[in-house]
Amino acid sequence: LQDAILENYFTRRTLPDNGRMCEEDLELLRQWSWNPNITEQYESVLTTAGWDEVKYYAQRTKERYWEIFGPTYDPSKYHFRFTKTQRTEASFKAFVEGLFGTEESKRVQPEPATSPDRLLRPYDDCEDYKSNKAREERDENGEANKFLRTPVYTNAVWDISQRLGFRHNLSSEQIDAMWGICRFEQAWFLSRSSPFCAAFTEEQVRVLEYREDLQYYYTNSYGYEHAPNLACHAAADMLKHLESVSEPSVVSYFTHETAIQLLLAALGAKRDSVPVRADNYATMRNRQYTSSDVPFGSNIAAVKYQCTEPQEPVKVIFFLNEKPLMLNWCRVGLCNWSDVKRQYQRFREGNCDRLYCHGSGASGMRLSFALLLLLTGVQAVAWIRRQ
Repeated sequence: LQDAILENYFTRRTLPDNGRMCEEDLELLRQWSWNPNITEQYESVLTTAGWDEVKYYAQRTKERYWEIFGPTYDPSKYHFRFTKTQRTEASFKAFVEGLFGTEESKRVQPEPATSPDRLLRPYDDCEDYKSNKAREERDENGEANKFLRTPVYTNAVWDISQRLGFRHNLSSEQIDAMWGICRFEQAWFLSRSSPFCAAFTEEQVRVLEYREDLQYYYTNSYGYEHAPNLACHAAADMLKHLESVSEPSVVSYFTHETAIQLLLAALGAKRDSVPVRADNYATMRNRQYTSSDVPFGSNIAAVKYQCTEPQEPVKVIFFLNEKPLMLNWCRVGLCNWSDVKRQYQRFREGNCDRLYCHGSGASGMRLSFALLLLLTGVQAVAWIRRQ
C-alpha cells in the first residue's frame, strides 16, 4: 500500500481533485518503514508507552487519594492480582512502581492468577459468549456486517481510496490495515505521527469507529443480552469490598479490554435509549456508547465517601478514565450508597455461578477478593473506600 500510494501520487499522477494528501504527509509516508522488532511474538506485550501510562496513572491516583495510599507499602492494605499474560503482569509492575518507587515495589506480592478466571477473564469460560461472538463475525445480517454495505460506509471507502490516488475501492481489509497501523503507531510512538493517519479525515474516522462500536456492542455490551451478567463476579466483588470496613482498602486487578466493557454493561453505564444499528449512524452521533471509551490505558474506578449529609452520608462515585460516570440514578455522578446497593442487588445478593453465563458451566467456585483498584493490561478499574 505504501508503494502504491506513492506511485499514485508521483508516477501515475492519479491525484484527487479535492482532499489530497499534503507534501509533509507524503514525505512521512515515503520515509516510513515497518519496525522489524514488531513481530507476532510481541503482539501482546506491554510497550514502553503503555508502561509509562500505567505508572503515571498510579502516581496521579496516589496523589488524589494520598490519605488512603499513605507514603509506603503496607501489605495489609493492598491486594493485587493480574491475569496469566505478560502485559497484565507488566502493568501490575508499572502500577506498583508508580505507587511505591522502584525498590519498594519489589516487595509487593500479588495473588497468583487462576484458571479458569471468572473474575478477570469471565468470557474465556463461557461457550455462549464464544458462540455469539463467532456468530456476529460470520453473520452477513449482523449489524456490523450490514454496516459495511450501507452508503455511509461504502462512500467513506470510496473517499479514502480517492484520497490515496486509487481509481478503485480499496478492500475493507486494506482499510483496516491502515487504520490499525495508524492507531497502534500513535500509541507506540507518542512523539511522532503515523503517516497512515493522514489517509483519513475526521468524518471517516467516525465511520470506522462506528463499525467497531457495532462489533463490540453486540459481543461485549448491551447488544448481547448476557453481557452484564458475565461480569457478575467482578461486580459482586466490588460491592463486597465497598461494603467492608476491614483491610485491604486498596485492591488492584489487572485484566483486559473485554472485561472492562462487560463491567461497564453490568454497571448500566453508557447506555442509550436506542441501540446502535447499521441503519442509524446519522442519528447516533451523540450516543453515549462508544468503544473508544475503552482505549489503551482505560480505567474504571468506584470511590466510596463518608460525607456529612445526615440522611445519606455514604456516597459512591464511579469513574471511567478518571472522569465521573454519569449514571441516570445518581446526582451529577454522585450516587447514594443505598441506591448503589439497590441498583446492583442481583450481584450483591445473587449467586454469580447461576447468573454468570446464564448458568452454564457453573462449577461452584467462590470468589471473595476485596476490590479497590482494578487495572487491565493497559486498562484500569478501581474501587476506593474513604472513611
